[in-house]
Amino acid sequence: MDITINHSQSDSSKRFEVIEKKGIGHPDTLADALAESISQAYSQYSLKTYGCVLRHMIDKLALKGGRSEVYFGGGSITEPITVYLNGRFTTYVANQKVPYLETATQALEEHFTRVLPTY
Repeated sequence: MDITINHSQSDSSKRFEVIEKKGIGHPDTLADALAESISQAYSQYSLKTYGCVLRHMIDKLALKGGRSEVYFGGGSITEPITVYLNGRFTTYVANQKVPYLETATQALEEHFTRVLPTY
């Protein structure tokens, strides 16, 4: 493979792009996918229940890695992953509480089960 690196003052027609590919279990990939899953679940719930997508915004989602014991052919999680969710949700509609935390928790569990089946 030939890679050409140009100084910023050199001919710009020879540019190339470097892309970092992270797997589905990488913390950055997990965090982005989890935020998307929560947003989709909340949107689907509110659309079904209220006929519209309620206002919400997931600013950041961070993961604190748990602990595991790994051995050849398997392993077990000894301390769970912690999810920190920073965002806004519509929490009440006409004095009715919207179950945003329950919806988010269910979306997290479903996503972890799908992506990390041994979790």
